[in-house]
Amino acid sequence: MTNSEDSFGFQTEYEYDRKKDYPASTPQINTKKVVSMILGGVVFLFWLVSAIIAGKYAWNEFPNDTNLVKLVRLWIAVVFSPLYIFYIFIKTTVFKQQ
Repeated sequence: MTNSEDSFGFQTEYEYDRKKDYPASTPQINTKKVVSMILGGVVFLFWLVSAIIAGKYAWNEFPNDTNLVKLVRLWIAVVFSPLYIFYIFIKTTVFKQQ
């Protein structure tokens, strides 16, 4: 672009507003996509927090077990963390076991 050309590449000797001839396009926002991304993020965040809680509880539940047994229990607790959290709730609240 030289000094004799405007930002659209035309000669500057002609004073003409070309912005109305070349409108800027704005992308359309898909509401379903935004809502599904937010919902997916919330579900993932819930799973992550519950996996951390379930993993910590599963690792410390039986301190005398070997590390291999603890790792298996930890893996199951992390994969099925919402169900494991429910198991912890039933065990501690309904059956009053620590």
